[in-house]
Amino acid sequence: MTSTTPSSELQAERDIKIAPELEGLNLPERADGPGAAAMLAAGIGIFVLGFFTTAAVISSSIKDFLLKFEWGQGVGPLAGKTTLATIAFLAGSTERIELGTLVLGASYRHPAVVANWASTMSHASNGRFTLGIGAGWQRNEHEQYGLDLLSPGARVRRFSEYSQVIRDLLRQTRSTLDGDYYQLTAALCEPKPFGTLDIMIGAKGSRMLEIVARNAEAWNMWALPEAFESTSAELDRRCELAGRDPSEIRRTTQALVCITDDKDEAARYLSESAPRASFAGTASEFAELCAAWVDVGVSEVIVPDFGLGTGDRRLEALSEIREATAAL
Repeated sequence: MTSTTPSSELQAERDIKIAPELEGLNLPERADGPGAAAMLAAGIGIFVLGFFTTAAVISSSIKDFLLKFEWGQGVGPLAGKTTLATIAFLAGSTERIELGTLVLGASYRHPAVVANWASTMSHASNGRFTLGIGAGWQRNEHEQYGLDLLSPGARVRRFSEYSQVIRDLLRQTRSTLDGDYYQLTAALCEPKPFGTLDIMIGAKGSRMLEIVARNAEAWNMWALPEAFESTSAELDRRCELAGRDPSEIRRTTQALVCITDDKDEAARYLSESAPRASFAGTASEFAELCAAWVDVGVSEVIVPDFGLGTGDRRLEALSEIREATAAL
């Protein structure tokens, strides 16, 4: 790919820690060289607004799909290519941005492989990595590749073991498990992660929330504030039943976003994005939505930028979001 010299606008975007993504094939900004221009022009990616006191911190989360989405926005020629390689590339190509998977599907890889890879990424990124995992859901990739998606109930049971295997390997000297889906015998995972490697689980059902309460440091759910608040309260109850302090689990959410002042475009986007949680409106209105999320306990808002346009339009939308949310 031919590189171009970054403009002052691109350099400003680097300074606020944006790592753009080509729908799973993430080619990030570099602190010491060009490479972001073509990717920003393509304009398909994910970034994270993390609200801590009065600062909005932006990072990059990489989704994990083998094929195109089955729903709405984000369907394109590239869909979720090699997430593990993408994170490895980002870890070596960036210095400041936080990195994460959103989320690794349990049916794609053995949990021991994931745990060892995650520990390696924590060292490669100097502790900037969060391991996001989930039970998996997309049928087309499982059907085409012969992967066993399982029934919803069996999928949750498998994920319970999957997340436990990963947590034990990352935390314990040796791990043993005689499960229905996975078996470990005095298994090692060395070296252990650099500092603290948080596990984030994507979940919304009660059985999955039980697993979050046992095995995660962070939780993610597609939701607007009202739905998020009620499910977050359910997570609190699951934590109490598990003997866990609910405040130990960081709460994150995500929604599809389109920044526009055209009401017809906004209505069309919301219709096309259904049933996913989504927003369409001005950056100021989006900031109001972010404030409502913060009020119900959200610390990070994850924005897949499928609706932010490409090239200059994408940069303008990112700039508007940055400015509008700066005071949160």
